[in-house]
Amino acid sequence: MERRDEGGGGQSHGSAEPGLVEHLIADIAFHFHWPLAELLEMEVTELLLWQRLAVERWNRANRVE
Repeated sequence: MERRDEGGGGQSHGSAEPGLVEHLIADIAFHFHWPLAELLEMEVTELLLWQRLAVERWNRANRVE
């Protein structure tokens, strides 16, 4: 996924490790079903928080320890 900032909002994820943002977005979208446009607006730290919550909830629902 290529991310371009066209001046209409959105956050720059340029300093994030390559592929990290896509990985975080995939986990969050899978669990919460949020639209991509909304996820692309988030800072990497916010994506990390929501990804952790998504994984924790998935693990609880599937009884993974």
